[in-house]
Amino acid sequence: MKKTTLLALLVLITIGLWSEIPLSNYAFNYFVTPYTELSSGTSLGNSSSDDQCFTNPAVPLGYGSYAAGPGFPIGFDFSFGGVSYDVIGINANGWISLGKSSLGNLAVDMRSSNFGTPLSTSEGGFADESLLARIAACGRDLQAQQDSSILLALSGTAPNRVLTVQWKNYRRKNMNNENLNFQIKLSEADMSVGILYGEMTVSAITTLQIGLRSAPANPATNFANRSIANGSLWSESLAGDSVTSAAVLSHTQYPQLGAHFNWSPPLAPQADFSANPISGNCPLTVQFTDLSIPGSHPISS
Repeated sequence: MKKTTLLALLVLITIGLWSEIPLSNYAFNYFVTPYTELSSGTSLGNSSSDDQCFTNPAVPLGYGSYAAGPGFPIGFDFSFGGVSYDVIGINANGWISLGKSSLGNLAVDMRSSNFGTPLSTSEGGFADESLLARIAACGRDLQAQQDSSILLALSGTAPNRVLTVQWKNYRRKNMNNENLNFQIKLSEADMSVGILYGEMTVSAITTLQIGLRSAPANPATNFANRSIANGSLWSESLAGDSVTSAAVLSHTQYPQLGAHFNWSPPLAPQADFSANPISGNCPLTVQFTDLSIPGSHPISS
């Protein structure tokens, strides 16, 4: 019994130390895949959507200013930065936030002083700062136009389900001749975040926020975003050195069809031990052997 109790304690200590993961520890990969457009799912907004927060399935047209709600089910428990989430909120400006259904009507909270810069701006007063968890694919002041749509769909079967949020035919605020198409994907199998780009027609140069962030609110130190300078290739983006880092988008500088930005959490260590002997009279000298398997980083203690 003593041996069993000690092993359980060692395992719990290891899990506790691993529970929170800085987003900067996520592995980033860029590759090109076919862009598969959603044709069905939960439809949100309309051709007039502009800054709307979609946080309540009962209000598919969203809220113009009120940014909290029960959220939309992810379909599985999604670990982000070591915190578990099961619902999301969606903003017309190209980003989502993660939430917890246990918080009821405040499960998601998308409050921000500027919905167009979701990674670098927020508001204080979050009862649970973990609700600052956000993912931006095209963080900018966007708006819908004719034939625009936002679709939300769950695909696959456990444990390989994927939640996809898609923006189709969006444009920057008051800009004509633009057609922005992109998706955010949450994957159950490896808890990765994918951002995929479809056709991107741009009329003038601008900047976007792309990446991940979470608590704390101020200063915003927990983030993993991408920086693309003027004249640089999207395929050669760099890790942002500030939460305000951005990507330049123009009619000559844009992601190719199927461009895929992917962030994967580091693998957790697997705690395991053996003991010899496993029984005997007290006092008993027991030799423990560490059989733990390191994850993405070596076990230091």
